[in-house]
Amino acid sequence: MFTSFLLGRRIPAPLRVPHEPAIPQGSRTVTPSRRLRVQAEYTPEFREEAVRIALASSKTVTEVGRELGMNPETLRGWVKKHKERNEPPAGTELSHDERARLKELERRIREVEMENAFLKKAAAYFAKDPR
Repeated sequence: MFTSFLLGRRIPAPLRVPHEPAIPQGSRTVTPSRRLRVQAEYTPEFREEAVRIALASSKTVTEVGRELGMNPETLRGWVKKHKERNEPPAGTELSHDERARLKELERRIREVEMENAFLKKAAAYFAKDPR
């Protein structure tokens, strides 16, 4: 992959061979394309970690992408796919435990609303009575 030329320096050879194998570089491999554009392919571990960082961080996806040295739009796509895969779609059925918890919370809300109404009436009654 390296070619030596003047003064014994080593420089990368031009990426002109379209069927050249991918070159591993850290967490990603770089595959040359026909137009000399470099296309990065990231490992699944790197993708997962990048998405985790983007979701946990208070920074924007663009800022996180730039800090990781990658195109922010690529990271944005990974985050979107992660959310689609891991968040239940709207209208999904609740489990038995979730339904029971929901009923309990609704019952508690009714109780608190009744207590609140009673206290409002009592406050109004005592506010009118000048002792």
